[in-house]
Amino acid sequence: MSAAYPPDPPYLDDASVPAELAKTDVRCCVCGSEDAPAIARGFDYEYRSSRDAWSYKRCRECALVFLDPRPAVSELGRIYPPTYYSYDEGKRGNPLVAFFRGRLEAMKARAFAAVAGEGPKRVIDVGCGDGAFLEVLAPIFERVIGVDRSPAQLDRARRRLARRQYANVELRQAELGDDGLASGVGADAVFAARVLHHASRPARAFASLAELATPGGAIVLLDYARHDDERLRAELADAWLGFSEDELLGFARDAGLEEARLTRVPAARCGDGPDGHLDWMVLVARRPPSTTNEAREGGMEKNA
Repeated sequence: MSAAYPPDPPYLDDASVPAELAKTDVRCCVCGSEDAPAIARGFDYEYRSSRDAWSYKRCRECALVFLDPRPAVSELGRIYPPTYYSYDEGKRGNPLVAFFRGRLEAMKARAFAAVAGEGPKRVIDVGCGDGAFLEVLAPIFERVIGVDRSPAQLDRARRRLARRQYANVELRQAELGDDGLASGVGADAVFAARVLHHASRPARAFASLAELATPGGAIVLLDYARHDDERLRAELADAWLGFSEDELLGFARDAGLEEARLTRVPAARCGDGPDGHLDWMVLVARRPPSTTNEAREGGMEKNA
């Protein structure tokens, strides 16, 4: 008799490991197809969240590989315990898992670094919240500035960054468009995720984002595509129900930006939560390159 593959882990008889997790049946989250045969089976060898054997399926329509069934949302606290690597990098378990995780993080880092170009760079994350995205930016760039209007969120970001010992991140409490926010920033790349739909005057808010970038610097904006879910005005204090492609491109044009391009991200890839049913839009554009005088002034400001 041939051995089962993968081999059953030794913890299957360990009563301290939960027998199973609550599960949810799913279909392909990219194209919605239910035609997805099983191609592999595996266990949670690293964190031992349960004794379940998980089935991996491949969609016949778009080739996405995904878990089905997958753990229910109610089980996230068990799957991501306090020892999970994002919370404590020094307690990684399986070295093979750590190796491939490092490769994925390196690919992510190269993608974000390409936005700002070569050489030592500084970037700003507007609406940084609790600092989750700052953790991605800090290892890549020479100087990172996180801006948020909420003191509570900035406190969470400060604790997160302290745990990871990032000394190159500065946090500022401010509103987009505040006087003096752009002074001394001169960012090579400006990131703003789900900020614009909260602004009472989105065109002006977008122009304020552009003012934070140096000549030649990039603006990377993520926000909702136009939708009709009025419920989000009350639940999430949304001033605008997303934006159309023409509106976002118009904001970039009116702000004097160049090379604007848009990518639509389908809701199936945007996670859960009250806005999990919405498509997102990602806009990338650049300020025009500087003239000789602007370059001299920008350099003086950076060195001030």
